[in-house]
Amino acid sequence: MQLFYAPNIVIEQQLPIEEAKHCIKILRHTVGDIIKVTDGKGLFYECEILNTNKCDIKTIRTSPEKAARPHHLHLAVAPTKNGERTDWMIEKLVEFGIDEITFLSCAHNERNKINWERCNKIAISAMKQSLKATLPKINDIIPFKEFISTAGTKNDNKFIAHCDDTFSRREINQTPASKNVRCCIGPEGDFSKQEITYAIEKGYEGIALAGSRLRTETAAIAVCSYFYFN
Repeated sequence: MQLFYAPNIVIEQQLPIEEAKHCIKILRHTVGDIIKVTDGKGLFYECEILNTNKCDIKTIRTSPEKAARPHHLHLAVAPTKNGERTDWMIEKLVEFGIDEITFLSCAHNERNKINWERCNKIAISAMKQSLKATLPKINDIIPFKEFISTAGTKNDNKFIAHCDDTFSRREINQTPASKNVRCCIGPEGDFSKQEITYAIEKGYEGIALAGSRLRTETAAIAVCSYFYFN
């Protein structure tokens, strides 16, 4: 089944230009065909195609996405040096069902810029491919301390995944997974001692992910899969 993305479907009742081209010219849908559309806000729309010019559509019925977990999962991740690995990470996190991704500028980063539009397009494509109705929020890169200082509420479970044995850490499988979660994943050089100390002072708990050191994108997938399925 092909899923189409129309963020303004409630107002416009029309597929966006690129989605319309794919629907009509590539998939050869025609007037009267029924297609499945999402607005990225948690709803599926079953729609009938009214014309093949601008691909006007009429909503027949709506249905909510069957969420696998009721809690908000927010990962803050340092971008990898290799942009393709960051792309892959976004794709897989969206397939799992991540709610929000923020990119971090840390002391040991090898890259401090991201292409937000590209990241968002990858997220949209992954959402459609995995037949989900919720588009995760992708935030641009911000300084580590800014994220730690401003993000979250006192009711969130806040974690920082790091590899520094001079700080106490809890194994991830010993952490509660029944609340909203914010977790920081560092660059390949790990967080600095100052960053870890600052996060702990702000209420973040250190966690360990595995017996071996994981790449940034692998660590992000490990955290997401644990909290998604538990």
